[in-house]
Amino acid sequence: VRRFHGDKTLSRIMRQVASALALAQRQNIIHRDMKPHNIMLATDGGHEVAKLLDFGIAKTFDDASTQLTATGFVLGTPQYMSPEQAAGRPIDGRSDLYSLGIILYEMLIGEVPFNDPSTPAVLVKHLTELPSPPSVRRPDVHVSPVLEAVALRCLAKDPADRFQTADELIVALPDSGTVTRPIAADQDRTVLLAGTPGTPSRP
Repeated sequence: VRRFHGDKTLSRIMRQVASALALAQRQNIIHRDMKPHNIMLATDGGHEVAKLLDFGIAKTFDDASTQLTATGFVLGTPQYMSPEQAAGRPIDGRSDLYSLGIILYEMLIGEVPFNDPSTPAVLVKHLTELPSPPSVRRPDVHVSPVLEAVALRCLAKDPADRFQTADELIVALPDSGTVTRPIAADQDRTVLLAGTPGTPSRP
């Protein structure tokens, strides 16, 4: 993912992705593989519009098995996994919000909060290490204090300390100059379609 310049641009893209997650959560769907490669940026009227793709490993909250894992097997991309997902514990929509926090962190400074050549080491970091604030990690880069606070709240180890819904996250994002409001359930006419696994995003 590239680092985005301009707080309004970044906030607008985050609002669009969070709105897609809000729709999924309203239908009791967990994406489970939130990462930059599953966000496509298209151009509409001179503006970049974010589209959330690839619900190929998504599950519903009311699925018979809410753990969403098999013994010794964890679904997802290590650098973007929530602690509970990395540990193979039961997950809900707040796990997707953790992953979205990692994407926001990376958009702010061009680096994910936790990385290592070893996949097990990455998972351990998600479980045990607190993320360094983006402004501390990259003091040479302008970081919006509001967006940094949003990212760090998403990255709380305990799901109870994160935003509880994508709609709640949208409210916390700064004004992007465009109107992006949660859609009321009785006005929702959007249909979710599964994305194509491996669909690339714009770099």
